[in-house]
Formats: sequence, structure tokens, C-alpha cells
Amino acid sequence: MRKTRVEKLKFYILMLLIASSLLQVGYLWTYQSYGFPANFIFGVIKGLSNEDFVDMEEKARSEIFQPYRLIVSEGYSKPRYVLQTRDKYYNSLWEKAKAYLKAALEEGRSSFKPIPPSEWNYLSSSKSITYEFAAYIPMDLLSWFLNLPNPSDRGPSGMIKVTLMPWDNPGVVYVKDKSEIYECRVENLKAFAKQDLDKLLAYLQNNSHIKYDAINDFFPDMSPEILGIINQEAAVELYTISSSLSKWFDENGDFTSSDVENIAEHVLGNEKDSFDRSLLANKKEMEFKTQNSMYSVYSNGVIEYRHLSPQAGLNRGDLKDAFLNAYGLVNRLLPLTSGADVYLSMINTDDVSSYEFCFDYIVEGIPVIIDVNTPKSILGIAGETNLPHAFTIRANSSGILRASAIPLVFSTVSRKKYNISFIDAMEKAFSNDEFRERVRSKGDDIQNIYIAYKVPSSKEDELDPVWTIKTIEGDFSLPISPISN
Repeated sequence: MRKTRVEKLKFYILMLLIASSLLQVGYLWTYQSYGFPANFIFGVIKGLSNEDFVDMEEKARSEIFQPYRLIVSEGYSKPRYVLQTRDKYYNSLWEKAKAYLKAALEEGRSSFKPIPPSEWNYLSSSKSITYEFAAYIPMDLLSWFLNLPNPSDRGPSGMIKVTLMPWDNPGVVYVKDKSEIYECRVENLKAFAKQDLDKLLAYLQNNSHIKYDAINDFFPDMSPEILGIINQEAAVELYTISSSLSKWFDENGDFTSSDVENIAEHVLGNEKDSFDRSLLANKKEMEFKTQNSMYSVYSNGVIEYRHLSPQAGLNRGDLKDAFLNAYGLVNRLLPLTSGADVYLSMINTDDVSSYEFCFDYIVEGIPVIIDVNTPKSILGIAGETNLPHAFTIRANSSGILRASAIPLVFSTVSRKKYNISFIDAMEKAFSNDEFRERVRSKGDDIQNIYIAYKVPSSKEDELDPVWTIKTIEGDFSLPISPISN
């Protein structure tokens, strides 16, 4: 009996040693690299939601893996409709497209047959449903979004657009990657029901959806991506919006010690106790720092992160792991925002040691352009610079290397009537000396024209929508003409 008690005591001591070892390893890992295992250990001990470790993947799949624009076309020289996420048919149409994509990829990428690039113009002008993504999604990340193994055979390298033609060519999915167009016939998948397609068109025709024209139908030299209004009604109602900082930020005020604690809770999450914190003398900047990592938080709402260890960025690892690290930071900061959805606006895979992910806001179906100054550049440029995106994160599979973010609170202010005629937009553009000089001297092709909100550095109580003209050299914004009542 005494021997049994001794063995039990040894067992309990061994369990205690293992637990303390895990805590020590977790602390050191968190202190050095903020990789997944440390967060997992501390998260479980502190009783955090499983969302941080399990549900976050599904949240990324459901909230980030969505088309930037879902376009229903009635055909050549007929209206196009852009569906928003709140539209009654949006989810069912997107689920159908995902089913087609998944079925096609399960058959292997070699089942995709390349077709001439000129066919895209035909597809764009046909009776179809097109799903556009703001960011090009490489195949390994696309496969992860769809819960599939990454196919290794030939075919599309990724995806930026998907088109279905359920009226005239059901059972075929068309995928556009960076440079090629592919088609794949999907077998044994339930097609769209004709009555459902008829209901979809009736819903779009009889509701308050803007009826767009495909500009390429009228001006063949222009990109088929451009939607505008030429033949349709150009007087439409759009929201004006306001943007403001989260309640703990005040560009014209000073941080307090309670602000430091509240922001630490949201910015650092379960890692907040590992960081030293300081409020700088000017009281407009605070820092959270360990030996290897530092967050800088400014009173104008900008948050910057830097990993200080040069060893952290030597191996970028898998894209999907880097994406989850980036999305984890976005997800952590989302409680500081409201009134907008967040979408994946860019993925840059050019750097051999890391990936860059950009996320931006979209309000009432209209994208938001960030034009806010930050006192320091995370890109290493001296002096002030403008943030190009709401969230810019450079990460690898081990963690985040650099990041900038500006959490904003949005609300709608009023509805106004605007003239969104394509001709009016072009007249405005070519009467602008700067734009005209840019096109003449650099030979810029107009890649796209769309409506956006632009958030400036100076506080504005009401923001009108603007025209944004996308060229090779960058975006150019112009006001949209309001219509007086």
C-alpha cells in the first residue's frame, strides 16, 4: 500500500513538472516570436474562446473568402447588377459558385482547359454571373479556403475571377488567373433551376438596384472590367458616411493611463501582460514593447507593429499559415471598428522571406480608400507617409513581421442623389490638368473606374462618394456631381 502511495506521489510530481515546463516554454516562445504554440498554451490556461484557435479558420473562410463584386449580367448591351452581401440572393449564388469550384478542383487542375484570353470579353458580355476578387488568390490559399488539398498538377495558378453561365452553358465554370482563362465542365452537380434564375432576374429588375452598362460594349478598347452608366438611369441615391476613431483615440487630445490599458486589452489580447508599456512625453503616442516586438499606437488612430528580431523573417513558410497570422491580427482589432465589412484587397508574394496581406473596409457595398498620414513608415521611409490600406501586414508562417492598421468607426449620415453617368466621369477626368497630363505623358491605360469613399487625414463629419479611376500609376479620385432637389 505504501509503495502505491509513493508511485502516485511520483506521478503527481511528474505532471506538475510537465505543466510548469509547458508554461515556461510558452512564456519564452511568446516573448520571442509570438508563434502559435505559445498563444495556444496561454489561451487555454486563461480560458479564452476556442475561436482564437479553431473557429478563426472558419471565420476567415466565411467572412474573408467572398467576392469583392458579384455581378449578374443580362447579356450584351443589357444591364449589369452588382449584388451586395445583404442581398437576398447573394449567399445562395456564392455557395453555388463555391460548389462548382470545389467540384472542379476535386477533379484535378488538369481538368481545366485553357481558352484564348479574348474569350473573356465574350464571357463578360454574355448572360452570366461573375464573381470578382480584389486580391489575386494563389492556388494553395484557394484550396485551403475550399477545404481541399493543394492540387499539384497543371492548370490555373490561382483565381481572381470566376464566371458561370447557367442560362446558356450550365455545368461549366470559367476561372481567370493572373494571365490565363480556363474552363472546366463539372459533372454530377445540380445545375441552377430555371425558375430560380427567372426569380433572380425579376428581383434585380424590380428592386432599387443600380443598372450598370458594360463600358466595353460601347467602347471596345476599354477594359471589360469597367462598369458604368451610359444607357441606364444615371441619377441614383447613395449614402454619405462619417468616419471616426475608436473611443480611446482622439487626434486633438492626449492619451491617458486608462486609455493605455484599454488599448492594450484590444491590441495585445492574451499577450498584454508580456509587454512593457509606456506613454510618451507628448501623450500622443504609446508603446508596448518586449525584447523582440514593439507596437506603436498614435492618437490619430494608427497602430504599427514591428518584430525586432532579424531572424524572424528568414523563412516565409506556407502561404495559408502566414495568412492566418495576418488575419489573426485583423480579427483581434475588429472590436475597435464598426459600421463596415473588411475584405482582402491584396496579396503580395514577391518577397522570398515573407508575404504581404492588405485588408480594407467596404461600407454599404462601396469600398473605402484610406488616405491617412502616419508619423512613421513601417516601410522604413523617414518622415510622414500615407497609409495605403486599412490593414497592411507582412507575415510568414511563424508570425507577423511588420504591420500597420487604422481601426475606424463608420456610420451612414444621409442619402443624396448623384449623377453617376460614365460620360460625366470622363468629362471630369479629362478636364483635370493633373489627370490629363498623367495620361498624356505616361500613356496610362484606364484599368477601372468605380465609386468609393475616401477617408482623409483631416476629420470630416460627412464624406460624399467619389469617382476612383485606377491606372497603372495608381488611383486618381474626383468628386461625383450631386443632383440638387
